[in-house]
Amino acid sequence: RDKENRFVVPYDTIAQAAQEGRPLRAVVNDGTIIVGTVDWFSSYFTKVKLGTGASVVVFNHALHQLEKM
Repeated sequence: RDKENRFVVPYDTIAQAAQEGRPLRAVVNDGTIIVGTVDWFSSYFTKVKLGTGASVVVFNHALHQLEKM
């Protein structure tokens, strides 16, 4: 993908959701939808705790869409 069309990861949204304990809805480039609360995050990864109790680590560069719920 060219640089102008890349998704810019909103780190402030991730930080705010983590601080508030609010769930996020993340869509990965392959269309997978992940819903859960932020366990931890860095500039490269976000660890999301799912409603089932399992956790998933998402590469931030693989995100296509991200929103607080």
